[in-house]
Amino acid sequence: RVARLTEKEILQGRPANQVVVCLRSAQGVTPDNIYYLRDQKELGLPETVLRVMADEKRQRVTVFTERLARFVKIELPGEMLTFSDNYFDLLPGTSRTIEIGHLEGKEVTFDELRVSALNASLTEYD
Repeated sequence: RVARLTEKEILQGRPANQVVVCLRSAQGVTPDNIYYLRDQKELGLPETVLRVMADEKRQRVTVFTERLARFVKIELPGEMLTFSDNYFDLLPGTSRTIEIGHLEGKEVTFDELRVSALNASLTEYD
């Protein structure tokens, strides 16, 4: 155990349904762990806009958000597709690049690419 904090210490007077806790390795050797202090139905998620940069040549998609984005989902019709990540949360001001592939090594077209999040009011594609 590294530390023990009470909810009151974490919140510092903010509403619990609007706080996200991110535990991060100081050396960056493990992925971030994101925790919500209330159940999904009680969260006060801010509306956000997703910015998506699709690089079909390199077979990857980068998603950026200015505000917290909950359950970012990447969809492409087709069979045997692989995604390096999917259904993830993005903290404010962060991005994530997802590698997309095909199990048989075929080229994947991004014509019908869709990216969404529970609290995304709009998705902008570049």
